Amino acid sequence: MSEENKVEEQSTPQQDQEVQNQEVVEIDWDEVKELVSIRAALSQTEAELSRFLLQVEKRKVLLLAKVDQLEAGLYQLGSELRTAKGIDPSFTYELKLPTQSGDKAYFIRKEQ
Repeated sequence: MSEENKVEEQSTPQQDQEVQNQEVVEIDWDEVKELVSIRAALSQTEAELSRFLLQVEKRKVLLLAKVDQLEAGLYQLGSELRTAKGIDPSFTYELKLPTQSGDKAYFIRKEQ
């Protein structure tokens, strides 16, 4: 606040007593316009945050569904490949996929 506002805000004990006894204390627009502006900015920012978080949650749901779909496809194709290679289903195998195109993959039997 500026020095002028500080001087205006100073009051006498008699004025303080009068304000304390009033049920309604009137305040001029000039004294609250900054508060009103900040409140409006806060409301706008909260609304933007709400929209942003809603969009993030929707995107998250879509990505989680895609992860589930891709995982299911990965395990399905791995299972089909295991069956096609005639690997005994009573044993546990891990499929090691190649890191580079053209390299081989391996089913490696795991100890039980």
